[in-house]
Amino acid sequence: MLASQEKTYGEIIKEARLAKGWSRQNLADVYSRFFKGEAVISEDTIRMWEEYNKVPKRLKRRYVLAILLDIPLAALGLEALNTNAALAADLSIEKVDLEKARRYLLRYKKQHHATTVADMLDNVMEIIYSIHDELPYASGSRKIDLSLLLCEYQQFLAGVFRDHARFAEALKYQNNAYQIAKSLEQNANIMALVLWRRGLTYHQQGKLDAAIMDFQQALSKKPDSLQLQGAIQTNLGLAMAEAAKDQQDLTQAMKTLDVASNALDEAQKEPDEYFIRFNREGYYLNRASAWLYNSDGKLRSASDGLDTLVKVPVNAGRKRRYAYSLFLQAQAWFDQREYPLATQLATDALTIGIEIQSYTILNKVERVYSSLKKTSYGKAVPVAELGVKLLEAKHPEVFA
Repeated sequence: MLASQEKTYGEIIKEARLAKGWSRQNLADVYSRFFKGEAVISEDTIRMWEEYNKVPKRLKRRYVLAILLDIPLAALGLEALNTNAALAADLSIEKVDLEKARRYLLRYKKQHHATTVADMLDNVMEIIYSIHDELPYASGSRKIDLSLLLCEYQQFLAGVFRDHARFAEALKYQNNAYQIAKSLEQNANIMALVLWRRGLTYHQQGKLDAAIMDFQQALSKKPDSLQLQGAIQTNLGLAMAEAAKDQQDLTQAMKTLDVASNALDEAQKEPDEYFIRFNREGYYLNRASAWLYNSDGKLRSASDGLDTLVKVPVNAGRKRRYAYSLFLQAQAWFDQREYPLATQLATDALTIGIEIQSYTILNKVERVYSSLKKTSYGKAVPVAELGVKLLEAKHPEVFA
């Protein structure tokens, strides 16, 4: 009987899990592998087991739990079985080829930076699953290497979800990466990197205060990478410009962007270890955005935005940045009341956005379209055509 035991089942499970050095999420991930197609086991399930003394009722589930955590069978009210060896054999995990996984990640990042990796997500998830499978059994430097790799893959996947405007999923993976980074807190670059990338999602989601806080915290970690420092300062300046309430706020935002600009030349001399891509092209696109993003027309400057865009013409081969440049030009010319030109540029940006499957671009073009509809040019055929193309892009099922 349970009442006669010194410890509850929940206490036994928690003690065994901690002895293995596993988090609740680690246990949930590994345990779930043995019950695919059945009810999902989450971190909250493990917490319920431990805190409320709930354990699986089915013997099969309890046996697997006991073997995973090296708990004596009797401690979970189980009888010894001759199949223990077979069960243990099932737990063998194939080791991740770290170098191969790193090469694949770099390839995925380059592809996503230029166009899209939508057709590669299954491969990305397979590597993440493989790391999850091995990580609970790893130790020492191997565990650190796996943790760093998992942290990078989760951030990459979050970026893909962010580009598809799936913010809840993006934040889920970024928060997972943040927890890993905290466990490796002696690495200032990793902590700053995770906070910066999470800030990008908050910014794109329109949560400017949260974005600014993450960017500021990222800088407080004092990363030694000039690429990273410059990127954080750039995005902090942009978020501050968008959130500015008056000219003084905007001036401070531009000063922050100036700090980033001062780091450009030196940053290009160091290897881009984290694929940050802090360069003139990206910097000036962000600076142009700072002139164009504020909701208060008095704090926007279409002429300054266009002057900034002219400084670095974007290569059409880098489709993601090219589409973003076209959107910024469309926004600037709209502010200049050059509505036909704004419509054409928005249409061009949409065409590329559809090609690379970027909901970020689609949403930005939709913003220009909504503004165009309210103008004297709003009933023009090109504006109507832009509206239909947006509908087809966002709701292809209507045209199936």
